Amino acid sequence: MNWPLAAASVVAVFAVAGVARWLGLGGATFADERAAMDEAEGQLPEFHAVSARITDDGAEVTGADGRVVPIRRLGARWVVA
Repeated sequence: MNWPLAAASVVAVFAVAGVARWLGLGGATFADERAAMDEAEGQLPEFHAVSARITDDGAEVTGADGRVVPIRRLGARWVVA
């Protein structure tokens, strides 16, 4: 095994992870409750949002009919679960 090459590969992986963290990649969240409500209304026909709660992994939006719709991150998109 080539130890210098293995060590350089590990350092490169940590460097890429550090750059991604520095750029703020991977930590997307909703700016505010209105943005979560707009996303739910855009993805669900006939859904009228009345309130939203931002969570660690997305949001929970309550509709006028009482339904609570979770919105989660899937890759680069938000999806209604």
